[in-house]
Amino acid sequence: MFLIIAVATGMAFLFISLIFVWLQSRELKTAWGDVCRKIYMAMIGTSLLNLSQKKATKAWRPSPLVLSGAPTSRWHLIDFAISIIHNRGILTVATVLTSDHLASDRLRALELNIEEFLLKRQTQGFARVVTAPDPFTGSVDFVKAYGIGSLIPNTVILGDTENPAHMADYGEMISQFHLLNRNVVIIKDDKVKGFGNRKKMIFGGAAGRPIVACCSSYPISYLPVVPGTGLRLR
Repeated sequence: MFLIIAVATGMAFLFISLIFVWLQSRELKTAWGDVCRKIYMAMIGTSLLNLSQKKATKAWRPSPLVLSGAPTSRWHLIDFAISIIHNRGILTVATVLTSDHLASDRLRALELNIEEFLLKRQTQGFARVVTAPDPFTGSVDFVKAYGIGSLIPNTVILGDTENPAHMADYGEMISQFHLLNRNVVIIKDDKVKGFGNRKKMIFGGAAGRPIVACCSSYPISYLPVVPGTGLRLR
């Protein structure tokens, strides 16, 4: 056929090849699901098992869990988390709701809204929305349960409480985070200045855990938006 009409023969061969590839892809998806997804799942499973067996202290990196409440009104918490991971860590933004009447599909819709909000801010991360009788107990239960294998958040970032009536519950929550062997970063929000010009940052390390302040402040000082930032550790 090439000797008769080479162009038509080539076009027919290309068309048949495209149909063959399309049919093959449909057959794979029907029988085995999305092949790429299965490859990713296999890689993730192998990586998680390797992470569970190896502990690389020198390669420690913050894996922040931000208890943000409403992310739109507490962006400064997420902003701090982004600053310490440099888009190389795994960011999780969590919200604890006190309503007991939210269906699972409604919770998932709220998570998708938060993830979309993060993408608009050019940030990648996971979002989780859970319900609990009160935000303090719900936060502790979430930190206990969240994660898989050794891939769990090692740093909890949250805001400072402004209600004196919540001080006891807030303090108990922080104590539980400490017992769970999590680093805790409490950020006090100045609604007037915010983070200001970010020329000076003051970190107060808890007894026995001053290293988290050093590990967190070092990458912040090298952010492009805050060159020459002064650091003070207490």
